[in-house]
Amino acid sequence: MRTVLRPLAAAAALLLVALAASGTTVSERTQQALRQRLPKFDPAKSDAARAANKVERPTGEEEGVTVLPDFQVVEKKVAQPEPDAWLASSEVTKREVRRAEAEMSALELALNRWHIPLLMPSFAQRARANYEMKKRAEEMNRLTRLQQLPGGN
Repeated sequence: MRTVLRPLAAAAALLLVALAASGTTVSERTQQALRQRLPKFDPAKSDAARAANKVERPTGEEEGVTVLPDFQVVEKKVAQPEPDAWLASSEVTKREVRRAEAEMSALELALNRWHIPLLMPSFAQRARANYEMKKRAEEMNRLTRLQQLPGGN
């Protein structure tokens, strides 16, 4: 019930301010009744402000005040999956075919598209194999760099 009354009291206070600004007078009794319904304003203070003003934290002895213990938030880096982990195998193959097509001239593309099905891999299969080979080479380079670090064996 209190949560419903607070917005209404705030709206009434705004109405009071609007009426005062417009020149309409409101009785003193009405003003006091509205002010009594408004919650007390207590600005949150930072640790620096508390130290400067030597204000102690509330102990929880006041009615309706719950004091939570201090805690520290430690954010850990979330492991990011590799970009291709979200793509289907066929989409990776299509992307690599487009990449290989962009790197070739028209003549190279025409010659590379031609293949004998039982004897040679297709252009898409060669593009995918080239992608897998590059991925393995990057992983080997990464592992080699890790091994060369001062703590690596």
